[in-house]
Amino acid sequence: MTVYTYWGNKDHQDGTQELDVASGKIPLGQHGDFSDAEIATLSNKYLLVLGIVNPPTMAPNTAPAVTPSSGSPGIAPWAPNTNYSQNALVIQNGILYQSNSSFKSGATFNPANWTAIGAPSELGYAEITSSSPPSPYVNSIAATGVPITGLSVTVSTGVRPIYVEVSGTAQAISNNATATSLILFEDGVEIDKTAWYWGAGQQFQGWPVMLKTRRTPTPGTHTYTVSGTTNAAANTWWMLGSNAAAGAQRSSIRVVQV
Repeated sequence: MTVYTYWGNKDHQDGTQELDVASGKIPLGQHGDFSDAEIATLSNKYLLVLGIVNPPTMAPNTAPAVTPSSGSPGIAPWAPNTNYSQNALVIQNGILYQSNSSFKSGATFNPANWTAIGAPSELGYAEITSSSPPSPYVNSIAATGVPITGLSVTVSTGVRPIYVEVSGTAQAISNNATATSLILFEDGVEIDKTAWYWGAGQQFQGWPVMLKTRRTPTPGTHTYTVSGTTNAAANTWWMLGSNAAAGAQRSSIRVVQV
């Protein structure tokens, strides 16, 4: 058994306030004895610090607050050419990080080796900035659809879950009844989609589109892209970009770590 301090929950939506382990119940902010098996299992969801550490004041259901100027008790700044064990904690640029695995650091801080602990943070964002049309016309019935230029973002993820959000405004070019879909890919593999239908005579009518999915990808670099399909090549549509009219949303993709 080894003494660890229960500092907080990695998912800010997790309302856990007490861990029930073999040695007893350990409240948030307190320390206790953990077995190696318990550490291996619980460290995926909870922030456990080796030893007895007096955590800073914590609001319920959140990870500990970190004072950028002074760091936190028992947490050292990140250092180059240093051996780190899995779940080690460091301070880098005022942010608390936990290591994803055991490794030796290089000359510079590599975010792919670490998971930021605390409130949700945006990992990447991209939007359609062109116009006339801002994205290729969607006129394909193929399962993979037509890649939409501008809706692509590459991010580095850790062990925490992420949300991938696609939003914007779609506009029909043809005047036919049209069944359409928007497809989200992770590294070229479809992970989610949404679909809608235009009735005949609704040409040029803007439709708000939203696709949001929660993922826990393997730690590392991932690319998220978006494609569109239609039920017939003559039934064409596109996603609005910088020329979106007042009241219409510019189309974008966003990845948020939670």
